[in-house]
Amino acid sequence: MELFKTYNVNGSTRDGIGVYADSASTVNLKKNTEIKLEAGDTGNNTGIFATGAGTVINIGSDQTTAATLTTGENATSSSSITIDGKDKKLGTALYSQNGGVIKANGSNHNNGLKITVVNGAVAIASEGTGSKVNTKFSNIDYSGEGYALYTKNGGEIDVSNSNISLRGKATGFERDVAVATSPITFTGATITAFSNDVTIMNLRNVPAFKSIYFKY
Repeated sequence: MELFKTYNVNGSTRDGIGVYADSASTVNLKKNTEIKLEAGDTGNNTGIFATGAGTVINIGSDQTTAATLTTGENATSSSSITIDGKDKKLGTALYSQNGGVIKANGSNHNNGLKITVVNGAVAIASEGTGSKVNTKFSNIDYSGEGYALYTKNGGEIDVSNSNISLRGKATGFERDVAVATSPITFTGATITAFSNDVTIMNLRNVPAFKSIYFKY
């Protein structure tokens, strides 16, 4: 099977971007995608980066077994993104910005995208109105001191039915209680902590609590 990859026998790409798209372009990664990036001099690595309104990156847009292959919504069974931030503690697997969209949904955990980020900044980030990262049925493993899932200024993430593993001092996500609808969709997803230092969720704009005392 054809394969798009960012590494060879000499090692992984350092300080780079696996796939980049802008200016309302569409990129279809039709077969298996294996992106491996590691920190070099700067540690600035991004697996897949879509920026700008109308820009779309599809992972697995030419599957032969998925019912929705023509929509480009499903990740192939062997597609993966691995980021090693090393001592730089930087790097992001999937990043949508300013209206960019990344589609990498699986139909089950066997064909879902596999994301591993070690000592990275964020596993998945979506920033700006109209920005979306869809990674249903993914396997996301994040180890670091940042967020596994991060949204800002109207960006959205859908990790429905995904398995999310948190390690080290990782934080799963942030929830702004002042916003009625969460920008992150977790329907059917599971989050597992593998460290006592893990924080599942940070709450922002929480109203003041009133203390209640009981006397016995």
